[in-house]
Amino acid sequence: SAFPWPFACVQAVSTDLSKVPIRISRGQGAESEIVDSHPLLDLLDQPSSRGSGILFRRQLYTDLVLSGNAFVLIAGTGGTPQALLRLHPARMSIVPLQDGQPDQYQYDGAGNQQMRYTHEQVLHIRAPSWSDDPTNLWGTGCVQPLHNDLTTEMKQAALTARTAASGQPTGILSPKEDG
Repeated sequence: SAFPWPFACVQAVSTDLSKVPIRISRGQGAESEIVDSHPLLDLLDQPSSRGSGILFRRQLYTDLVLSGNAFVLIAGTGGTPQALLRLHPARMSIVPLQDGQPDQYQYDGAGNQQMRYTHEQVLHIRAPSWSDDPTNLWGTGCVQPLHNDLTTEMKQAALTARTAASGQPTGILSPKEDG
């Protein structure tokens, strides 16, 4: 998100997708019918007391596109979800079972406070991955394949800024002979 082109693209994607209405249908195929009222629709419209549904969805799309992963803590009591809270992908670690499936999610909160959540408490939305090691539990975001190119571009921009700040050329080329 530090680079202007990926940021602009992700901003456009998340804005456009957050405008797509969410529909719930009951049944399958020709027998299905659209449900106009459902607790999940209410929860997605107001996922927490401190955030709107539009912002929540835009943030999840941003996380998913940039990092390949979006994490949501399903908060509630008695098995009924009462809030959906975004968990930042950079603060998340996945603790796998012996067979490689996710078991727990560890979140590094404010003040280095580590919280562990069970697999049932966290909704992990992920992009596909080509990894053949434990990192295959993580999706691949759009920035990862561009990492080397973006890093080079960032270093070039920093060099140009340093050169411009000095106001002096860093080198002079002069031919040995006339002409």
